[in-house]
Amino acid sequence: MAVTISRLFYYPLKSGRRIETQELDITSTGAAGDRVFMVVDESGELVSQREIPALALVESRDVIAACESTGNVVPVKLHSWRGEGEDQGDLVAAQLSAQLGVAVRVVRFPDDFERRTTQGAGVAVYQDGYPITVTSTASLAQVSEWLGEDLPIERFRPNILLDGLETPFEEDDILSLRIGEVELDFVKLCGRCVMTTIDQDTAEKGREPLRELGKRRVLPQLGGGREIMFAVNAVPRATGTIRVGDEVQIERADRPYAERIASGEFRG
Repeated sequence: MAVTISRLFYYPLKSGRRIETQELDITSTGAAGDRVFMVVDESGELVSQREIPALALVESRDVIAACESTGNVVPVKLHSWRGEGEDQGDLVAAQLSAQLGVAVRVVRFPDDFERRTTQGAGVAVYQDGYPITVTSTASLAQVSEWLGEDLPIERFRPNILLDGLETPFEEDDILSLRIGEVELDFVKLCGRCVMTTIDQDTAEKGREPLRELGKRRVLPQLGGGREIMFAVNAVPRATGTIRVGDEVQIERADRPYAERIASGEFRG
């Protein structure tokens, strides 16, 4: 069975509502337009669904429409990373603050700024660590089976959903993908957090799927330690446009994920 692209997503506002699309332009920093804007508090630190689940309902297009290019570049903090952002003005700050009930600002990733990925394997903008996240319908179906109910893929906020992989979590042991002219290197598994427990259509928070994944998918992480894992982080080796329905060529590893992590084979 051929492996194909089932669905494509990007998220212009980090932690904001998804945009599903039929095609994505893949650039060196990931999907074009993905996580270019970020909500921050008055000190410049990331505000996400972890703190305010209602961000799941914020339409990126509405936020972007209210943004103004101020030229005011300010320091920002995204988890442990410190960088820069261009403040997007008082109008969008006032509108979003009123919607969320807390004082926030919106920043845009500066065009002339470069951010290396967490372990230096590529470049990113305001993604958590790496520019692209990939998973499969087979893995989603397995989690749904564990839960006894259908779980929407939106809980995991991927960029690329693959169809046609024969077994759940087969993506753990993929080294790279080729989709037409686009090439993606898989660099590490994606550690999951409390955001997976937030319904992306209602902003209601529960306990799953994180609790169930915590029983079954705690695996070694690049750099040491163990995390709950679902999906794979990737960096582009060659850029271009990908579309729903495109056939995917796969390069598989010759050893399982845990062995490769233990030997330091993952680049990250």
